[in-house]
Amino acid sequence: MERMEEAMDRDNSKWRKNNEDIITPKLQYQYDKWFENGLFVAFMARFGYSNTNNRLHYISNQTDTTMTDNKWGLETTLTFMLQNYEKGMNFRITYFSNKNIAPLEQKLQLIDNSNPLYITLGNPDLKDMRLHTIATYYANKWGKTLFNTSMYTSIMQNAIAMGTVYNRTTGKTTAKPENVNGNWSLNFYSEVDFPLVKSDKWRLKLKPSYKYLHNVDLNGSVNGDGYTTAEIVKATRSVVNTHNIGNGLLLTWRASDKMETSLKGDINYRHSTGNRENFATINVTDFNYGFATQIELPWNIQLATDLTMYQRRGYSSSDMNTDELLWNARLTKRFFKGNLLLQFDALDILGQLSNARHYVNAQGMTQTFYNVIPRYCMVRLTWRFNKKAKKSED
Repeated sequence: MERMEEAMDRDNSKWRKNNEDIITPKLQYQYDKWFENGLFVAFMARFGYSNTNNRLHYISNQTDTTMTDNKWGLETTLTFMLQNYEKGMNFRITYFSNKNIAPLEQKLQLIDNSNPLYITLGNPDLKDMRLHTIATYYANKWGKTLFNTSMYTSIMQNAIAMGTVYNRTTGKTTAKPENVNGNWSLNFYSEVDFPLVKSDKWRLKLKPSYKYLHNVDLNGSVNGDGYTTAEIVKATRSVVNTHNIGNGLLLTWRASDKMETSLKGDINYRHSTGNRENFATINVTDFNYGFATQIELPWNIQLATDLTMYQRRGYSSSDMNTDELLWNARLTKRFFKGNLLLQFDALDILGQLSNARHYVNAQGMTQTFYNVIPRYCMVRLTWRFNKKAKKSED
């Protein structure tokens, strides 16, 4: 016990207890109407006025304090829908807005230097965040051609950014949460699926997409010794604009009811620019291509397998310009009229996936995540409890 006391870092040891009570009374109005031509119109409005009561008890060597925060926030959802089931048309537009409470722990006026090279500070002046989103969706069909498109845009007010300042003299980084405005995004996705021959055995699907991201963060650098709250004031706005343009292709051949094969390919191009010092413009491409097949074998056995080559080009780090060939397979045996399924899955049969995955975030910085088991096998036993309804007798 004495050795544990000696080893304990009391300056950075902490205990906290957080209680959160949320009460959200909601008022909803809905109007819908069917027309004789099969048209269906609906409008829904929902308003919630939530009360969030937070209580944080925080103990460390520096302080023993209790913070409380009682906030009211309006949540709004407006939806308009237009459908024609006979023609396969579906249109929907939704507006949504809600309030996100700033974490109490980030408001504590404390200095955490448990990592001597990364010092974190609190900010009692943090404001609450508010998210606004607008989403639209449209789908239709013309004969055997299927089409759908969607658009999504979001705006975050008072987003919380972890403002960082790097000290070039000491090598230390000081971080403090700050509110920033200007974060918004626009997403567009579309899909068209049509037959190439009258028999419908050959079908082609195209999936163009576009995404724009305007991301705002805070960072900077100073010269000198130590760390002070004043250094955070020198953190400047880092604005990064990113365009993602993509397209996908899926060619499917349905040879019979027992066999289906498809060729697939996807490509995504990213272009990012920023005002941060020494920011290097990003022009990178991620793409993949391969095939998949599903075959019904005798004795109620199904085999499904896919082989895909994943490639990335244009990254500044050689670790990210990768070529990975992924082969997966699944064998399924059905029992008791398909209610009991015995499945054997094999993922990454060739063992080419790396357990380290590298990504470039919204600020153009590389992040690395690790997966300890990228290659594995799994056996599953599934029982289906659903029961088909009996046909009514005339």
